[in-house]
Amino acid sequence: MSKVIQSTSTRWPGSVTITTDPSWEQIDALESSFDIDIPKTDKVWYSVIDRNKIPAVIAWVEKWELQNFPDAPTDETFPRVPRVESHKLVDGIMREIMAVYNGAQEIPNE
Repeated sequence: MSKVIQSTSTRWPGSVTITTDPSWEQIDALESSFDIDIPKTDKVWYSVIDRNKIPAVIAWVEKWELQNFPDAPTDETFPRVPRVESHKLVDGIMREIMAVYNGAQEIPNE
């Protein structure tokens, strides 16, 4: 089962499809993203957060249909700039993944 998510990014409009029936490897990737070593400073940069989230996002996305975006991004090819737009994309996808993970949304039956 899958869920299509519309991108809220102006830089990368389109959609991504995430799994709604994750494998143990996908669960592991997501749960690993929870372990963020946040520096003890007044600021926390988006990159500190996104560096942990991107592997989980990549693991959960089944299909990338975004304009001006790699067809199958990896940790190395996932666009990191413009920084705010990249973070907005990661954060939006991660919210939907968390909704599936936590059971906070109703998943349609196939």
